[in-house]
Amino acid sequence: MISVHRPNFILGLVCGITAATFIPLGITFLIVFGTMGLVFLAIGVVDAVVALVVFSRGRSGAARDEAARISHGNAQVVDAQHSWGTQVGARHPVKLTVDLSGAQRTQTLLVPGHIDWRAGETIAVRFAPNDPDNWVPVG
Repeated sequence: MISVHRPNFILGLVCGITAATFIPLGITFLIVFGTMGLVFLAIGVVDAVVALVVFSRGRSGAARDEAARISHGNAQVVDAQHSWGTQVGARHPVKLTVDLSGAQRTQTLLVPGHIDWRAGETIAVRFAPNDPDNWVPVG
């Protein structure tokens, strides 16, 4: 399962796209028009740096979350909202709400098409003992 709750992903994606646009544009303008291309090149480089910082922080945060999930247990599915019409590769998003540690907790996950959770079903989960909101289904 892949958790999709990283809020800065869109910022990194937009900065990466603008960097991929402005760096070649800046080089072209630098060759054709001279110093006018430096502005575009500078914008592209700044966007590339921002995208790299955002994605590296996101990866380190995901690694920290993964390392903290040391406890295993069972949770009961309260609600599973599948978005069958949306696909990311061979996976689709599911907003999964479970009863874990006496409270309802929700995650949005990308799951393979063969997984179809239903309310009332018991599933195995891994979670951080000091942060039960940091959980993922196992298997």
